[in-house]
Amino acid sequence: MISPGSKLLRIYLGDHLAASKAGIQVAEHCLHQNQEGDLGNFLRLFLGEIRGERQTLKLILRAIGGTPSLGKQAAAWLLEKLSHLKLNGHFLKYSDLSRLFELESLLAGVQAKLDMWRILHMEREGLASFNLKALIEQGESQIAQLQKYCLRAGSQAFAQRNNEDPAPKTGSTKRGVSRTSSKRSIRQH
Repeated sequence: MISPGSKLLRIYLGDHLAASKAGIQVAEHCLHQNQEGDLGNFLRLFLGEIRGERQTLKLILRAIGGTPSLGKQAAAWLLEKLSHLKLNGHFLKYSDLSRLFELESLLAGVQAKLDMWRILHMEREGLASFNLKALIEQGESQIAQLQKYCLRAGSQAFAQRNNEDPAPKTGSTKRGVSRTSSKRSIRQH
């Protein structure tokens, strides 16, 4: 069983609290770029849920004698900001790949958070006043939704575009296949 005064538990929950700050920032950025449609609607609901979960996590941390680490909060903020510099096929511009990366990041964060709720639920000594089962169910629902939007974003990001040239129309390839606009022929060596 988890001892409510456990130093390791305080560190563990403090790390999750810092990560939740970064997750909220990623979700806010993703919503800013995807206001319309069912993704925008989902992200608005999701943001409300994860903000509430963050408040619950703060209460749990206080209940076991912990306090949020300002250093960890600052590091999470900085890492989230640096994530926007990731190459995504467009310099300083949001792309379909940006959306996929953000949704996958949120999915990974929710999975880690769900594992945390499950651990706390199994070893809930001193935490009976928190509805951990409801948080677990909410996390499971969030994962199902995020998986759906990740798959959709991946399909959009990697779909063949009319304005992209997938392969040269003439010339040779590494395997000796010559491409022409009307046919392919195998070169004889």
